Amino acid sequence: MAPYGYALVRWADGVTLNREAKMVFDAVIIVAFRNIWSVRNKLVFGSEKPRKDEMFDDIRTVSYFWINNRRRLGKMSWDRWLISPHLAYCTV
Repeated sequence: MAPYGYALVRWADGVTLNREAKMVFDAVIIVAFRNIWSVRNKLVFGSEKPRKDEMFDDIRTVSYFWINNRRRLGKMSWDRWLISPHLAYCTV
């Protein structure tokens, strides 16, 4: 893993949150890594240059669906997710 990626993982592991908030935080970090790697691959191998503004939107959207579809306690509100992912997860 690249030095910056390793530093981000170490930082994320050290964040103190309650169980639910930590699950949401970890999911967003994983989705962000995946998205950054995908953008990197598009830059190296693709013919089109990826747009920076789409990166954040993709991370936000994929994180929401990934967490929401694995959740047992009911579905989260998209509007609440946009305001505060932690609150959207903790309240239905």
